[in-house]
Amino acid sequence: MHFHLKSIALLLASNQLSTVDSYVRTLTTKKNSHDLKMVTKSDEETRVNSITKFTNKLCEKVSKSVDSKNSEILGEFLNGYSNCAIKGSVDFQTYQNNLQIFMKMVSDNKTKPFEFGLFHKAIRAPLDLYEWGNSFFEPLIELDKSFLLGEKNVEKIERYLDKGENVFLFANHQTEADPQV
Repeated sequence: MHFHLKSIALLLASNQLSTVDSYVRTLTTKKNSHDLKMVTKSDEETRVNSITKFTNKLCEKVSKSVDSKNSEILGEFLNGYSNCAIKGSVDFQTYQNNLQIFMKMVSDNKTKPFEFGLFHKAIRAPLDLYEWGNSFFEPLIELDKSFLLGEKNVEKIERYLDKGENVFLFANHQTEADPQV
């Protein structure tokens, strides 16, 4: 699966997603009789079917609410994200909550974009964006294939800090997801 988070940023500037946010809220609060009937399906089948159904309904609504270019970008993202969530065994409630928050942030940012200054503090309330980001991006990371480079540098930094010295880290990230990813 391959998609670009930068492409999703295009949607933040779009003025076409206001109905998607309300649709996601409707989907996540509405009790569906199909969801209540878990007669012979296994929990895994139910989880996969719930994620797939929710994603398909959301993609259908998006396709009716935004222009074709943005609909294609968001549709590819949603389908790719749902595949990763299924593969990563994300439970339906977490999946649904992550997408509800994501779509609300997309909608909110189109009307009032967040402006970054030279420095800003972590936003931990009313929504803990760090925790949400960890939950949102976890299905996209293959932990068994991931590794950390530069552990010796981290140990060196810790030694400096233990001696009471200052350490400055200069870094840049290409997307807002980079700190969590």
